[in-house]
Amino acid sequence: MSRVALGFARAVVRMLALLVVVTLSARADASPGSQRPACDLQVSCFVLTSRGVEWRIVDPRRSQAVALAVLPSTPSFVGWSETGEQVEYLVGRSLFRAGWRARFQPTEIMRLPEHPESCDWWFNPDSSAWQFVTERAAIVAPEGMDPGDGGLFRCELWQSTRTGLQWRMVRADTGMFDMEACGLADSGSSSVRRAHVQTPDEVSPPLGDGGEDSEIAGQGSGVDEGGDLERWYHGVDSTGSVGIEFSLRWASIEGRTLGPVTLVDSRTARRYIVPRTGDENAAPDSLGYVFLREACGWLLLQDTGGRWQLLDVRTTRACNSLPADAHEAYWCPRLN
Repeated sequence: MSRVALGFARAVVRMLALLVVVTLSARADASPGSQRPACDLQVSCFVLTSRGVEWRIVDPRRSQAVALAVLPSTPSFVGWSETGEQVEYLVGRSLFRAGWRARFQPTEIMRLPEHPESCDWWFNPDSSAWQFVTERAAIVAPEGMDPGDGGLFRCELWQSTRTGLQWRMVRADTGMFDMEACGLADSGSSSVRRAHVQTPDEVSPPLGDGGEDSEIAGQGSGVDEGGDLERWYHGVDSTGSVGIEFSLRWASIEGRTLGPVTLVDSRTARRYIVPRTGDENAAPDSLGYVFLREACGWLLLQDTGGRWQLLDVRTTRACNSLPADAHEAYWCPRLN
């Protein structure tokens, strides 16, 4: 056999071997529940630095972080367009908009007035203007006059110019007082349309709020007086064999406590209790988390001490690109 023919034969053998490896790998990946879901989300977090508050985007799969911008303070609101191509964020009284990409160039599109103070705001596509509503103020009824069982409230609806910088009151609204401290009366709110933006809660809802969770047990025992303990399970693959198990205790109307948090793989009988950071005296199976969100097979959680963790549910590996002392963190659309 000539050298040319021998070289050709060896090349064919190598190609066949590579084809076999690729085929076997594809078959393995095609097994039920083995493939990770396509991930179009990353983690948005804010870190205090000497220059200000640094906005970072963390990619857990690559364990990489991108510095997006340096802000004077942590935004009190962040939202994305339906396509995820733009972001809006509120710093102080100013709302900025930018393309959702690294080192974006923000533009101020609206500035809330100092007085009166707003309790809710939005963009109304019908008027092509920004609007806000003031907090509900109780109306004191004249002596001898009953304002109603729940009392009466008054609030104001304000609207901006097209620039979003000047404001005028367009309506004074009244209604019956209820538990809400902000918002128009039902008759007033039904006539106001709001442009929709994706909030972090819509991008990835907190675990334990219903949604896709499956309750696997009833109330627990040995719980502090005044709280009921429930055991929940959240599956992260198509078969439900890999997931997150946690307890939920409603301590009050305002808040809840979560834990212990366990990463479960029923195929290997693995049960990994997530340790609480920053509290060496805490028992590993104690309640101690206030924030749990899962996306793409990764668990984002915060403990009661304010420390953050980002864990691969399948391998229990931690993503160290997320600073444990971040001010705030949540899932967000992938940068364009």
